[in-house]
Amino acid sequence: MHSFQARFGERERARQVARQLVDEFKVTGEVSTSPLAGGGWLLCVDAEASLPEAWLAGLRECSLPPATPGDGD
Repeated sequence: MHSFQARFGERERARQVARQLVDEFKVTGEVSTSPLAGGGWLLCVDAEASLPEAWLAGLRECSLPPATPGDGD
């Protein structure tokens, strides 16, 4: 199992990445999006297999930085 999370500013962007994981990269497992208390959206992935490191690096570039204590998330 390979798990990670990414934060996005807009709901549609989080959903777009989730669809890409399932449709293009054939990720199996659990992929979900949920709103964050301080604004933005969280993409949670529990994939049954590892994803290519190059794709994960691209995801890190397009997502928001991790939450910091006290920002409401």
